[in-house]
Amino acid sequence: MIELRGLTKVYGPTKAVDDLSFTVKPGIVTGFLGPNVGALLDAKWVHPNRSARAHLQWMAASNGIP
Repeated sequence: MIELRGLTKVYGPTKAVDDLSFTVKPGIVTGFLGPNVGALLDAKWVHPNRSARAHLQWMAASNGIP
């Protein structure tokens, strides 16, 4: 189970999340919406020989993330 209570996230002057609370119960499919680097850990459909690690490194580099 994943439980989150009272999360607030601020990026500089922007409050991206304000007092978020939720519980994800086992066996429930849950989606999280919002901007991200679009990480796909099973990258075989993008490139059949690319590992998940190589894919994440490529995604980070292409988005200017160290």
